[in-house]
Amino acid sequence: MKKLILFVVLMVAAFTAPTLADTDQAHAGPGWPGGPLLNCPDLDGGGSVNFPDFLILLQRFGGSYNADPDTYSLLADLNGDKGVGFPDFLVLLQQFSNTCPLMESQVALATLAAEKYRDPAQATADGYSQGSQYVANMGIHVSKFANFFGFPDIDPANCTPGAISGTCQLEHPAGLLYTETSPGSGVADELIGLWFIVPVQPVCDSFFLQEPDPCDQPVGTHPIGFGLTNTDEDSEDPDGGGPQRGWHTHPSLCVWNINTTQAFTAEGIPEGTCADLGGLTIWFETFGWMNHLYSFIPNPAGRFQNWSCLIPGGVVPPC
Repeated sequence: MKKLILFVVLMVAAFTAPTLADTDQAHAGPGWPGGPLLNCPDLDGGGSVNFPDFLILLQRFGGSYNADPDTYSLLADLNGDKGVGFPDFLVLLQQFSNTCPLMESQVALATLAAEKYRDPAQATADGYSQGSQYVANMGIHVSKFANFFGFPDIDPANCTPGAISGTCQLEHPAGLLYTETSPGSGVADELIGLWFIVPVQPVCDSFFLQEPDPCDQPVGTHPIGFGLTNTDEDSEDPDGGGPQRGWHTHPSLCVWNINTTQAFTAEGIPEGTCADLGGLTIWFETFGWMNHLYSFIPNPAGRFQNWSCLIPGGVVPPC
């Protein structure tokens, strides 16, 4: 009966919601890879597919990446066709009442929490500051240093749907990734994705996967992270994959000219040199563990891949 009622509502929505525009000229950008963000349509991050997910989908109905990327929701594009329309409701209907893997729920929670930052001005108002110029295949990094230590957890024990702790970073991302308004401008424009940071010492204390001498060899020790293991399609890991994929560190990282369009980030910089590079600076002996989540512009290389195939720059091979 629930599915019948939902289907009737979907049919009404299909005939009353706006028609999807599909004008490629309206969005001058790289090609579309196809594929949805979520493998299970738990849009509200509650752990299962239910009526609140339908409401989220209804709110975003009619959004089109080609016609207007500002109204488009990758989260709600359940069939990956560049728009949110009736086929996405059918995907939801087919999986209605299903329980979703923790990975999918956590991706949804993090994406929903960051939707307000599609407006870069809101990120600034909430205390985020620019920490890099445009980085090829990544975008502009902005960060909120208070979230590094105030919300250090990615551990699923504290980031489970319905049991979010006061330290879970899923709802308080350490950083955001943006395109730039024009090449070389350094001005944040379209939200690409999020990034998360777990300080190295907590990793050594409690978050690391069991490996020999993890704190003596921090590059070989990765946080547990999303979905317990990060084993779906994450990142290029030198150890050959498995639950360690997706996380990376930056030794001797210097950030200078913070909160300006000339902000720059580089690793391997001595602490004394960092202070002389210009403007407001900050230096990290080891900046990590860091993980990206491309949840606003799809990345055919994977949601947690370090590089985005859709962001120009030529660092990664064609997708």
